[in-house]
Amino acid sequence: MDWNNDGYHDLLVGNTSGDIYVYQNTNDNSNPVLDGGTFILNTGGDRASVEVGDWNGDGNKDLVVGTLMGTIQVYINGNTDASPGFDTFFNVQMGGSDFDFTAGYDRSAPRMYDWDADGLQDLLVGELNGGIYYLRNEGTSTAPVFNSSEQLLLINGETLTYPGASPRSRFSVADWNNDGYADIISGGSDGKVMLYAAVAPEPVSSVLFVLGGGVLAFSGLRRKFNKGDR
Repeated sequence: MDWNNDGYHDLLVGNTSGDIYVYQNTNDNSNPVLDGGTFILNTGGDRASVEVGDWNGDGNKDLVVGTLMGTIQVYINGNTDASPGFDTFFNVQMGGSDFDFTAGYDRSAPRMYDWDADGLQDLLVGELNGGIYYLRNEGTSTAPVFNSSEQLLLINGETLTYPGASPRSRFSVADWNNDGYADIISGGSDGKVMLYAAVAPEPVSSVLFVLGGGVLAFSGLRRKFNKGDR
């Protein structure tokens, strides 16, 4: 993530008190050296899990932040892309109400990604119990709309869950092996990392996902996964 558009990778961090800091790279991408950090904002709650993305399609960096309570806050950048500035937030809505998993401490961890390849940014959300939820954007690139969420499932019908007690799934989506398909790299509270490596998609109608090996499907797209290691 290049916070100030200087061509170097920076680091954006949320902490247990709900603070968000940016640590800017003062060297280069081959040998990054981070500064002491700059305070960006406080979410007003605990356990900020922050994602950078262009929420409203204006070309500027916005912040999408998961919270201890499971809601997801959106901070629109009212300044410029190279010098972001934020004021108030709104909560992500699903079906007209604030998105949340349940009434409790759910530690949402959102990621923006065009999961169904329709040109719109969707949301994938990790949570306290290790699951990952998919929220399809049914609106536009400038005004996302979410009406439902689906939890990723294993091929045997069980939910995809990072192993362990309250593992707090935190993940990224990337083409790990350069085969043209999006893979999932998920971490948990045990400090380990699980790789879900996708293979060629096939059209399907069901919603399935295999932990570490097997089949994933969403919105008519099936992806098979090789065995994952931690």
